[in-house]
This record gives sequence, structure tokens and C-alpha cells, in this order.
Amino acid sequence: MAIMISAADAKLQGQGNLVILKEVRAIEEAVLTAINNSLLSATISDDTVMTMSTPSIDVTGTLNGPGLTIGDTFSINETTVTLSGTNINSIVDDINTLAITGITASKTAVAGALKINSDNTNFSIIIAAGTGTVLADLGIVASTTNATDVSKDYYTVWKNTTLNTTYVQQMSEVITHFTDLGYTILRQSNAITSNSTFKWSVTW
Repeated sequence: MAIMISAADAKLQGQGNLVILKEVRAIEEAVLTAINNSLLSATISDDTVMTMSTPSIDVTGTLNGPGLTIGDTFSINETTVTLSGTNINSIVDDINTLAITGITASKTAVAGALKINSDNTNFSIIIAAGTGTVLADLGIVASTTNATDVSKDYYTVWKNTTLNTTYVQQMSEVITHFTDLGYTILRQSNAITSNSTFKWSVTW
């Protein structure tokens, strides 16, 4: 009876089978969609572990139904928000009306706390104090909240500026899968993220 997995199996499991599988499936779906549209190439630049370029980040206040002061200010990603009302609904409208890139405000319940979501490409939400006590009233601390996505790490490993043998092997497995099927698959810097992530380019 075998009670220890083989070295080959240990290596395969250590590579992160699920990460590889999901990456391959996302690329396959993009390829099939392109084929269905009579195209000869496909690009995957977002929404996978390795290519994520618009990570979702949330900052949520700790106080429900806050009482706010008209004219108080704070900033989101260096854009100033000036309060026009005294309740949660008004501040949600104030933020959304500004149309800050990638930023959406909502409330957590009928009379809930403020929730700020970001799906932009800078991988962070920067909340800074302004005038008045609005952040304290909301239960939000002035801070920078960074995305937990690792696509930037895959990029630096690809560019040989950091070392992670697991990531190297995972990307190699993806490339091998498609080259074995006769496709040409390349990694290219993603300008949308100021070249801090990469995108897959597949041609046939």
C-alpha cells in the first residue's frame, strides 16, 4: 500500500493544479469565442489569476445610518467628495455623481454603512481626510487599501525581477498546453496597468 505520493505527483500538486486549470479554461473560452466570430487571434487581459488588471477592492464603514454634515469633505483616489446631505443615501449619490474611475458607492443595508468599491487598474483605493468629521462619522479610516490579487507578482516573475519557481512552472504549463495544440501563445505587457501586469495573446 502506497502511503506517500510520488515525487512527480508532489511536483504537480505543488504547481497549483487549480490555478493552471482555471487559466487554461479562461484562455480556451476566449479562443472559442474568437473562432466563433471568425477571428484568428484572442487576447486575455483580465479576470484570471495571472492577468487580473481590474481587481475588486472594498472599503466599508463600520457605522450604520451615520449622521453627516453638509459641506464636510474627504477624498477618494485624490478626487474630493463634498457632502450635499446628512444621510447615507446622499453620500452614496455624491460619490457616484463624481464618476471617479472604477469607483462605485453603495450602502450595506437600508440604513446601512457606506461601501466603496473599486475595480480600477491602480490596485488600490486611497481614502484621505478632508474637512470636518465625515470619515469618523462613517467609521472609515484614512488609508490606502491594496488589492490582494497576485497578477502583478506573475508579471514580475515573467520579467525576472522576482523569483517564484511555482509561478514560473504554472505559466510554463499554460504555454505548453496551447503550443502542444498548435497555437502560438505569448505574454505581453498590459499598458492598461502601466505594464505592471501581462496579457495572453493567442494566435492560430
